[in-house]
Amino acid sequence: METGAAKSLFAVVLGVFAYLRGALNELLVVLAMFMLADYIIGVTSALLQGAFTVRKGISGAVKKACYLLLVLIGFLLDYAIGYIGAHTGIQIETSGMFGYTIMCYLIGTEGLSCLRGLGRMGLRVPKFFLKGFGLLQSAADPEGAADGQQDGKE
Repeated sequence: METGAAKSLFAVVLGVFAYLRGALNELLVVLAMFMLADYIIGVTSALLQGAFTVRKGISGAVKKACYLLLVLIGFLLDYAIGYIGAHTGIQIETSGMFGYTIMCYLIGTEGLSCLRGLGRMGLRVPKFFLKGFGLLQSAADPEGAADGQQDGKE
């Protein structure tokens, strides 16, 4: 996938989020920055280790796009629950709970992945950083990922 096409896809996805939520919020921008940092660190680490392939690069970009789709699904669920509640007379307000929880989980996942990538490049990473991102991830999803895998592993 061309860099221009990837940027365009990213812009479209962010535009959809802005439409759904009324405005871009800071948490989404933080997530996008972590995703970008993780991608850059992953590519750099692979290049330094001589393990970079175009296939891995594309796979990483697709994974990031799917993460954004996961956030979109969370906000769509929030919207659907609110809509159903409003039309059935039952007061149900999620206030973006599903979308924000998914974003927090993914920030933890991306943060851990960034730190692991930096470690592979030989940088020493303070353990409290690892614990901090792990806490963010586990607070958002105390029961773990649905597929039983630990996210953030390359």
